[in-house]
Formats: sequence, C-alpha cells, structure tokens
Amino acid sequence: MNILLTIQQNMKRLSPSAQKLAKYVLENPSEVTQLNTQELAETVGVSPATVVRFSKSMGLAGFTELKLKLAAVSGEDDQALIEEVTADETVKSIKQKLALRLNHMIEQTNQQLDDVAVERTVDLFDEHPVIYVYGIGASALVAQDIMQKFTRIGRYVFYTQDEHLLLSSMAVQAEKSLLIVISNSGETAEVIHLAQAAQELDITVVALTGNDDSTLAKLANQVMTTISDEQVPLRVAATISLMAQLYTVDILFYNYVSRYFYESRVKVKQSRQLVARLKRDFK
Repeated sequence: MNILLTIQQNMKRLSPSAQKLAKYVLENPSEVTQLNTQELAETVGVSPATVVRFSKSMGLAGFTELKLKLAAVSGEDDQALIEEVTADETVKSIKQKLALRLNHMIEQTNQQLDDVAVERTVDLFDEHPVIYVYGIGASALVAQDIMQKFTRIGRYVFYTQDEHLLLSSMAVQAEKSLLIVISNSGETAEVIHLAQAAQELDITVVALTGNDDSTLAKLANQVMTTISDEQVPLRVAATISLMAQLYTVDILFYNYVSRYFYESRVKVKQSRQLVARLKRDFK
C-alpha cells in the first residue's frame, strides 16, 4: 500500500483539521518521519488527538505505523510518482505512475470490497431475471461492461443512456427487475433519480460507488464500494476510479461464473459459435 496515495484518495472524507494535517504530510513526508505526535501537532497547528485519529483513519494502528509507511515512500522519486501528470513528462514516467496507481487500486479494492456484498449481489442476480444497468460518463462504460459480460452467459441485461426509456421499461417489469446504478461520487443527479424511481416501483437497487456515505448508497438495497481518485488534482479521465469499477465488475462476474460454472461455460461456447457463424456469413 502506498500511504501517500491512500491519504490523497481519502482527503475529501477528512475533517478540516485532518485535511490540514494530510496536506502537510503529503508535502513533507520525510520531515514527518522525524517528528513525534506532539511535534507534528504543533507544527501543523492541530491537536495530538487529531494526529492519532488521522493515522487510524488511514487504516493504520497509529502514528508510529504511519511514520513507517511514510519512510518507505518518502524518497524524491516516490513522491513524484503520486502526481497525476506534469508538463512534458516522459512516457517512461507516465508508465511508472500508472503502474503504481493501478497496483495500489487493486490492493485497496481487494481490502475494501466486502466479500459478503459481492456474494449478496450474485444472490440478487439469481432472484431477478431482468437486470437494468445505468451510468453516465465514465460510469456508462462500466454499465456497458456489465451488459456485455452477463449477456454472454445468458442473463438478460438492459442498458440504455435514455433515462426515459429505462424508466418506462422498469415500470412494466418492476416485479422481476434489479437495477444496478454506477456513480463514483454517489451524487449524480440522473442516477439518484433512477434509484428513487426504483424505490417507488419496489425494484431492488444495487449501487456501485466510491462513496458509501452518499445519497445513492443510502438509497440502495446493496452497495459495492470501490476506491475513488476524486482528490487527484487533474483527474483528467477518472482513470483510477474507472479501473476500480471495472475491476469490481470483474470480481462480481467471475464470482457469478464460478457459482454457475458449467451453465456459464455452455452459454459462452454458444455465443462464440454464433458470432463465428455471423463472421463467416459476412465474408
């Protein structure tokens, strides 16, 4: 785990005093490793209790462990790697940064994603023959990925960017339906509107979000929480949060396939044969 990335990703969830402390730690990791709790608190202008709570909020036992984590990543090269991108950067540097972030994303997602939530979502797939899925922007790519994966193994998954069309279809299939909505922030207006409509129709809602305290999470029957990169200064293409969502979908998909291994294998084989035949016919 790269502690600097962890702090960066969790900045928004911290109290104002903890955010002040986090900014200092991100800018001065080497200096922090040389201070004790009282010294760091006085330097930043917060209480010693804030330092301890901040350390524990990062999933650590306390300030001593925070210093150990910082010592492991406080070299110049390591600090530069947490910057998203800089002017005139080399391809080699970009590759190193992305590799660091992606490896961190996988490790954090594996720790954060609740196994029970994944299993329960697969249960909900069993209980509902019709699955609706929706997301906007980068999250729309995740919605399409869910549709593509699960339709190949024989599940009926309906995806459209037309919110009105989706609502109309949900209204006539309410008793048999499951709605999966994707929003990194959990505050996307259109997604929240759909989740509210699903509640009114008594449709079960699964939320895939990076904020388990969001409006969307509170509306959902089941939440699968992913990591977020909202605190990255540029966040040019929501790269890490998108990859975390896609990785979570893969975990969900393979869990479903493992549960229904032989049936899924037959469906995949059938779909491959049909696609191959279609390709031959159009040659």
